Order: sequence, then structure tokens, then C-alpha cells
Amino acid sequence: MTEIEAFFNPKSVAVVGVSEDPGKLGSIIFNNMLDAGFKGNLYPVNPKHTELYWHKCYPTLSDIEDLVDLAVIVVPTKVVLQVVTDAGRKGVKSLIIVSAGFKEIGEEGAKLECEVVAIAKKFGMRIMGPNCLGIIVPKRGVNASFAASTPTVGNQGHTARQFWTWHYQPIWVFPILSPLVIKRMLMKLIY
Repeated sequence: MTEIEAFFNPKSVAVVGVSEDPGKLGSIIFNNMLDAGFKGNLYPVNPKHTELYWHKCYPTLSDIEDLVDLAVIVVPTKVVLQVVTDAGRKGVKSLIIVSAGFKEIGEEGAKLECEVVAIAKKFGMRIMGPNCLGIIVPKRGVNASFAASTPTVGNQGHTARQFWTWHYQPIWVFPILSPLVIKRMLMKLIY
């Protein structure tokens, strides 16, 4: 599986930053993956818990025994570098960084974002984000976002109509497209 494919058809997803509070972004994303019908392995990551939402919880990405294709990072900005480094050492292919506090806040945040990108390049990972809403691929049961709901599965036109009705929620909603089309679309969007 390539790094780009890991965004759209992951076999395993870890959500770093899930908590016992269902209103927190990490928990919302984790539960959105469950509600979307994700069929792969789903791992909550939080060092303060051993179980969350009826799933074994892991202290770090490195503690997960299996391979992880996609990690969704929803932690305070000050810990993102450590989580990205841990993901690289673990062999995670792709990252969605929902956490904010990077170049959108100015020069200091821009430097931090450059460090994140450098770590990702060192380990050969792709990044969507930071400070993004996530990604939804309804046909694959992927809702790695904090959108209020998952669109239903339909053809490309159906999904596009749903996307435009959600115009107040900027989010990546992808029907199933050819890998070449996806790769060309994302080359400018993903580090």
C-alpha cells in the first residue's frame, strides 16, 4: 500500500488523542470511524487509559503490535512533534494532523510545521494538515474527520451533491476515484 492509498483505503487506523470525553475531537473522530462502518483495525491512543469505547487503548503508537497505515493526530501542538516521530519509527505511512497551532498562527508556528514536515520526509510519510478537518471516504467506511455526520454511499455525482450541501463544513469528501486521479489531485495538497 502506498502512502497516498493509506489515506483512502487504510486497513488500520490509529487515532492519537482519544479521550473519555465523547465531546473532544479525538473521541468524535474515533466514533465517526466506528459509525462509518470502518472494517479495518481501529486503535485509540492515549497514555492515560487502557480501554476507550470498548477498544483496547494504547499509550503510544509504538505500543500497537500491528502495522498502522494511517494515524490521525489530535493532540496539543506541543506534543505533535513527538507523535510524528513515534509514527515514523512505527512505520506509519500517512498522517492526518487535525491539531492547530502551526503556520496559521505566525512565524513560530511556521517553524514548527517545517519541523513536522522534515520528520515526515525523513521517515517517508505523507501528511494531510495540519489544522485540517480530516477526510471522508464513505464507500470505504472512512470518516477520519470531526464532521457532524458521514455522507451516504452513492455515485460520484451523489457524493458531490452531498459535499456541496455541506458547504458550511469544508472537508475532503472523496467518492472512489482512480488512483491516478487521486494522486494528481493530492500532489499539491499533501506534504
